[in-house]
Amino acid sequence: MLQIAKWGIALPLAALGLQPAAAQSVPAGLQGKSATVSWIENRTQKYVDEGGRTESVPVPYTYRVYFSGAGRPFARLTVANRRGETASRERVGTGSGQREDGARSLQMRGNSLVASSGHGGGARQIQVTFDGGYSSCSANVILGRQSSASKIMMTNIVSNKRMEILSVTTSGASCSLQNGNVFGN
Repeated sequence: MLQIAKWGIALPLAALGLQPAAAQSVPAGLQGKSATVSWIENRTQKYVDEGGRTESVPVPYTYRVYFSGAGRPFARLTVANRRGETASRERVGTGSGQREDGARSLQMRGNSLVASSGHGGGARQIQVTFDGGYSSCSANVILGRQSSASKIMMTNIVSNKRMEILSVTTSGASCSLQNGNVFGN
């Protein structure tokens, strides 16, 4: 299932799960397994430092998470550009935190893993829902603008360029679950 939100829709951060929540431990059925979520963000973005140059681009994302035998998730969000260059952000364990570019949260909620991040007036939520036997998964990616923000500003983690996101939709969300550590350890 895929929900689509345009930046023009104002969503409070609480709706995307960016408020503290009681962290649940990783269920035994997920321990020793990895989930991989992929999707495309179709963006219209304006480069702040390039005279306001605007472009519409598909931006592929991959979110990988390994659930250790000790019950801790290890997560990596990877984004690619049109030249095939990539950059990643990583997170270990559940809970909430703050980075220089916004709030971050990684929580188990029932049979779902919910990863939320805020950045420059916007937010992204990745929800991975597992079947009862933890043998398959589905993904839902939601994007939104903070209700108090007039625009979304972010830094491209591949090029390190500042951008204003004028509009964005998501498409093609998929999820796969496998035994073992997706990071190869």
